[in-house]
Amino acid sequence: MVSEVSVLGLGNMGYALAWAFDAADRSATVWNRTPGRNVGLQAESAPSAAAALAASPLSVICLSDNAAVRALLDAPEAVSAVKGRTIVNLSTGVPREAGELQKLFHDAGAEYLDGIIPDYPEAVGTKDLGIVYSGSEQVWNRNRELLSELGGASWYAGESVGVAAAIDTTMCINFYHTAIGAFVESTVFARHENVSFESIERVALELVALLRHQIPIAVAEMRAGKFDTDQADIDVHWRGTEMAAEAMSVLAGHRDLHIAPLVADLRRAHEAGLGDKSLPALSTQLLP
Repeated sequence: MVSEVSVLGLGNMGYALAWAFDAADRSATVWNRTPGRNVGLQAESAPSAAAALAASPLSVICLSDNAAVRALLDAPEAVSAVKGRTIVNLSTGVPREAGELQKLFHDAGAEYLDGIIPDYPEAVGTKDLGIVYSGSEQVWNRNRELLSELGGASWYAGESVGVAAAIDTTMCINFYHTAIGAFVESTVFARHENVSFESIERVALELVALLRHQIPIAVAEMRAGKFDTDQADIDVHWRGTEMAAEAMSVLAGHRDLHIAPLVADLRRAHEAGLGDKSLPALSTQLLP
């Protein structure tokens, strides 16, 4: 072995990972399917994925998807290269795929951690980035110092290897993308009514602060299964969101509004007799 860590995949995120190891003076080997992406990196460039996997005891993989990760092991030399190594997969995928990849790498004689990066490439290598890992706690503990070079607030989410991917699917993709998409949509409609960008930014940031306050309350209510409230109940939220959806639909034309599924959920909750409960009571109605 010639380096401490290998990075496979040098897209925007993979390049940031390799750069973070460089910045921390960690010896690294890199590989990318398309040559020439290693410009500006101190890391050694491997001629093949198998060579990169063989070069280090720990390999961090960041490819376009988990199908590309599986394809790495189509080459017999790559299967041989991972034996006795540790694989950390930071590619985007779903919980089922994490379990399948863990078995695939275990069968090849490698240890495996799955992980997700809940931020953009510019955050990689900073002390505040919390990359989330799941899988074997022993593997995490052995490698956490090196992996913390990628994000100083990185943390371990549990033995079930699919937990990190579940966090990504539900929180980083569904929650975040719905929120930012609704913000962009709301901005367009606010601008149509001559609201200044300065006012939009000010109110949005105030609402982010409100959300930070409300999330722990919602978590506590869902954990306890108790939804009594003397604040805004489901009926209040239903009336407000229905009014907003009706006003914005005039401008939306053929496309669905981000708020439309929430209006439908609130209506169903009202019909189920939950109108006087807090909004997190929706959690009792969302699964079949």
